[in-house]
Amino acid sequence: MGSHYSKDQINVEENNNKFTVAILQCLNSNLYQNARVDKYAQKNLSVSVKYNSNEFSDKKKVSFTKNAIWELGSFQFDVSANSTSFVIKLTSDCGLEWQEHTIQLAEHPANQVNTVELVGSGHDLLNGQDGATDQQQDGPVNGNVVLTFIYSSNISTILQQTRENKKGRSFIKADLSQLDDGDIVLYSGEGKISSLIKHQFYRPYSHVGIIVKTYPHIDPKNPDNTQNYNQKQLFVMESVGPGEMKDPFRQHQSFSGVNLFPLLERVKEYEGHSVQVLRLQNIMTPEQRERFITSCFSMHGARLPFDIFQASILLLERLRLWNIPSNRSVFCSELVSIALHKAGLINSGSYNPSNTDPGEIADLPIFNQSSLEFLKYDLYCK
Repeated sequence: MGSHYSKDQINVEENNNKFTVAILQCLNSNLYQNARVDKYAQKNLSVSVKYNSNEFSDKKKVSFTKNAIWELGSFQFDVSANSTSFVIKLTSDCGLEWQEHTIQLAEHPANQVNTVELVGSGHDLLNGQDGATDQQQDGPVNGNVVLTFIYSSNISTILQQTRENKKGRSFIKADLSQLDDGDIVLYSGEGKISSLIKHQFYRPYSHVGIIVKTYPHIDPKNPDNTQNYNQKQLFVMESVGPGEMKDPFRQHQSFSGVNLFPLLERVKEYEGHSVQVLRLQNIMTPEQRERFITSCFSMHGARLPFDIFQASILLLERLRLWNIPSNRSVFCSELVSIALHKAGLINSGSYNPSNTDPGEIADLPIFNQSSLEFLKYDLYCK
């Protein structure tokens, strides 16, 4: 679905004299247990940071969605050699609050993603007002959440240039070697379509792909370059619209529909502010893996086009009664759902690919015990 990044915002200075704290995500799935995903629609989460001062910084807001991701959640302060900690404060505009938490620098390594659990306090003013049925009782009045963050005294050391020929400086996960077939890649774009998708489905994701670990395509123009062909590499299979990067398995330019992209290149060039991965909680069996690879290359070889019609219906029609499964074209989350089902990983009783959005893929039981990991996060540096 939507991907293009359209804003030109500056958030962080690459300055050795600045102490940077970037708040990335609020992992709050427990607040939605037995409650509708739109419970906190139109509400906001706000975070602020205190460093070497008695006062908190200005608040940075984000829409209160499931596992909300801050687009601009970075704070900068003048570096203080005497400061050994900073404080994070999270609030909401629906009564939920969390206790301030002091981050001791010695206990959380710099220049990498850290997590901290915040203890819930306050009263959920929306409790009993989320339209829950008898089978969908309200979620907990209070609940702890987990914030992911990065801090650095020299942010330039962990940033890479992304989006070739365009402004973009991002944190990129260095080691992707643990990823495998069937892990999903969740994208958060910032174009108009991406924003509409996230708003409609109450999650921070506008697009999804699935990892395929396979041997690279042998270039007929350079068939003797065997060094790069003898080891499996990580690709991400997606159903995309026109204008995305080149699929190395196709001789001609990028095809609108099912494509395979080199994972790291795709992460770097994606025109959105964050990319995450969610691993399968159990490694595929040999039989599941063979079924998965066969189905992926079957859909790729069939050159299935991107299903803009079905994707539009899913986006606009909340009751999801009109979408009909099709073997002629697919949109992004439909493609991923089909691939997982053909591998034998999704129960047929809950299989409804044409009515599945990107965030619902992440909620499948096969990912329940897995943790979201950032592959990329843009800091929009000067």
